[in-house]
Amino acid sequence: MVALGAPVAGSLVRGLGTWQILFIAIGGTIGLGFATTTGEVLAISGPAGVLTAFAVVGIVAIAVMEGICEMIVLWPISNAMIEFVRTFVDRDLAIVVGIAYWYTYSITMAALIIESANLLTYWSSEVSYHVIAILLFLLVIFAINSRGVKVFGWIELFGGILKVLFVLAIFILMICVNTGAIGNARSLGAQFFNDGFQNNPSVAKTKAEAVLVSIPLAIFSYIGVELLTVTAFEAANPSRLKGPTKHIAYIITVIYLVTIGGFVANLEWFNQNLPNFIDQSRVSLNSTNVLTGRTPHEWGAYSSHNSTAAPIIALLQVGLNITPAIINGILIYAGLSTANTALYVASRTMYGLTRDLSSTSENIMVRIFAKLNTVSPTTRIPVWALIVSCLAFACWTPWIKMPEFNSTSATDTPLWALAVSDVFWFGHPNV
Repeated sequence: MVALGAPVAGSLVRGLGTWQILFIAIGGTIGLGFATTTGEVLAISGPAGVLTAFAVVGIVAIAVMEGICEMIVLWPISNAMIEFVRTFVDRDLAIVVGIAYWYTYSITMAALIIESANLLTYWSSEVSYHVIAILLFLLVIFAINSRGVKVFGWIELFGGILKVLFVLAIFILMICVNTGAIGNARSLGAQFFNDGFQNNPSVAKTKAEAVLVSIPLAIFSYIGVELLTVTAFEAANPSRLKGPTKHIAYIITVIYLVTIGGFVANLEWFNQNLPNFIDQSRVSLNSTNVLTGRTPHEWGAYSSHNSTAAPIIALLQVGLNITPAIINGILIYAGLSTANTALYVASRTMYGLTRDLSSTSENIMVRIFAKLNTVSPTTRIPVWALIVSCLAFACWTPWIKMPEFNSTSATDTPLWALAVSDVFWFGHPNV
């Protein structure tokens, strides 16, 4: 009999502990979305709208994870998200779900690397810096994932703890801004919360419709709470997945609502620095029918830096310069940490989809795809699944939004690039 956790020829090694699994999920869920999506949703539905949207999605996530928790406890199987569908619904549907799941995390990894590089525009808009950053970020993430699950697990454990501490630090900064303890603004109190539910007329006609538009945007920030099921491949004791699976949605929901509350307390919903929803414009300060009775807060001189991240906007508008730069660096780290986990999930999902394929099959296509379940004898990782998941989108998507690589002007960008770009940037999560 093989001891639990001992490597078996051709299989992954069970080396992840309970706390490592929990913080892998935290690191894979809390990315850039909580800082960037918040501002977008705030500009659509107001302070009450953004909190309602994140609360509704949080409740749904909790309900889903409660169900998954019960199933995992009864049947702690590897690749559970696919195997549950295969067993209880349909085998072919399970393959479709697996491919969609792999696609989601593979393209998310690429998107997060791109968005993390884009945050460098806080300091410089030089394209060469972005290119170097994207290549460097991709190399670092691949290197971490290629060192084996134990190395990955420890990095994610400490990285996840750091991420939680960083989020806590951002919240404390928001309290300091709100009370006037830092910056050049007076105490703000709850005056911005008093705007309650609102609606940007260019996005939604009513307040209820604005909230309904906001909910799908909030969903992106919760993608990742279910990735605990993927770690069952390499969990030292799969039966101990119950604790992390049961509590992860509660933890993420509380973190989001508390942190977002800090952002909302320091930002007016019609703040002109908030990001736009796709191509719709923000609420104009001249829209008297929308802003009746509200006078924009006098913030004084703004910094020359710019950002679409809610906490950075809040810090810049009270005259701080060094602190926002530090927060920007933290957000880059948060994005890369989530991208690191996304690559892990994508590679294990591809391994799960192909692990039953035989390299000796008479069908040449089966033999080709069977390569994806090849496990390295030294690091015990699915090496080809990792390489394909890493390069599938990251080797070409970063350059779509860079017309410098296609033509001399943005208007000359090839139609194929524009089409793929629109699909990619509209649909990716956690960004």
